[in-house]
Amino acid sequence: MVGVYVAFLPPGGTQNFGGCSPSGVVNLGALNLLPGNKLTVKADPPWQCADPAAMDGVSWTIKAIADAHGDDFASCSTLQQVFSGQCSAALADDDNGTATNTLIRARPKVVALSP
Repeated sequence: MVGVYVAFLPPGGTQNFGGCSPSGVVNLGALNLLPGNKLTVKADPPWQCADPAAMDGVSWTIKAIADAHGDDFASCSTLQQVFSGQCSAALADDDNGTATNTLIRARPKVVALSP
């Protein structure tokens, strides 16, 4: 059983000056995964900003989290927990290969359209 969570840190960080969404952590559920197998989980949120001009050229930071046993969402349910290390500490007690528990990517980038 693997818990899969995705953290969406909006452009500009947790203060979210551009009023962008998604913003927060989504629990995609617990999935059964046999040793050695892979799976792909997709999320397609409606990327938007209330003030795109304020965030033009800045990206969301997306962090994917794999939780062995799916038992640590309480320690990974907020952006502060995910990006402060609290979530990583909770994940570390389940396995001995913590380097593969998370993956961070910067995208998509906000593009403000001109009238």
